[in-house]
Amino acid sequence: MLSQNPIFRVEEHLSHNLTDALWLSADAYYNVGGETSIDGTGQDNMANTLRVGAGLGLRIGAVQTWLTWFSTMSAWSPSLLESQMRKR
Repeated sequence: MLSQNPIFRVEEHLSHNLTDALWLSADAYYNVGGETSIDGTGQDNMANTLRVGAGLGLRIGAVQTWLTWFSTMSAWSPSLLESQMRKR
């Protein structure tokens, strides 16, 4: 039987209005948990992910908005680190 532990997520969003129509934002997300198991045997695939990003928004007219967003992600797991150390 396949089962999965819960995944916990923390988010933080900061924004600053430069003008009435232009703003900047910074975002961060962190996920941890979610390891799966098959018949009670853990698969060593827990999520441990950090993603950070930045955005720029511009209001165009009364109802339209142009938004550009950039992000980067870093993923880590104990098994990934262990396999990389063995390769050295």
